[in-house]
Amino acid sequence: SKMSDKSALWIALYTVVAVFGVGLNVIVLYAFVKGRLACDKSSSTIYILALQTLCVDVVFISIHLIYWIPKAVYPEYLSLSEADWFIPRMADFLGTFAWFHNALSHVFIASNRFVVLVFNRSFSRQQVILIAIFHHILAAALTIITQFVIPCCRLSFNFSIFSYINVPNGSIPNYSDVIFLVPVNVLSTTTSLICYTAVSFPPQYV
Repeated sequence: SKMSDKSALWIALYTVVAVFGVGLNVIVLYAFVKGRLACDKSSSTIYILALQTLCVDVVFISIHLIYWIPKAVYPEYLSLSEADWFIPRMADFLGTFAWFHNALSHVFIASNRFVVLVFNRSFSRQQVILIAIFHHILAAALTIITQFVIPCCRLSFNFSIFSYINVPNGSIPNYSDVIFLVPVNVLSTTTSLICYTAVSFPPQYV
């Protein structure tokens, strides 16, 4: 079907935002690499957590730029005759992983700043690397459970709103939202609010 002018405008705008987002993140990544911020033992270990979040952001935006936007313009883009579902499901999986990872990154980074700045305790590089690995494993586990294990309702990209929605499965309750998505979202928000509020006050008042 012919694309409406409004849809074309939204896709063009989304493309510009995606290109800008990837470009900006790549510039910051270059600064990380050039300054060896995550490798230099004299640098703050928070850069390790920030770097992994930045990399996941690049992957997340790139999925939209490389796959979803072209797919919106040309529905036959990267369609597989034998398994037309495979690429969209993989893109949904990566998008969901990025969502969980970024939501959890607020928890880990805010908690790190809280411990370091309020209690004046430092983390070793080995500890932060282990936290980063656990962060990826936890995000991947939540993604696998919500996308493939529980009966309802996995996240999937929707072209009508150009965002992610829960795919309904008959009358089955939305376990994905109730058990995982909403709690992680609440945890991310409340942890950031509590930790950064505490950091804003002098230690003697915390």
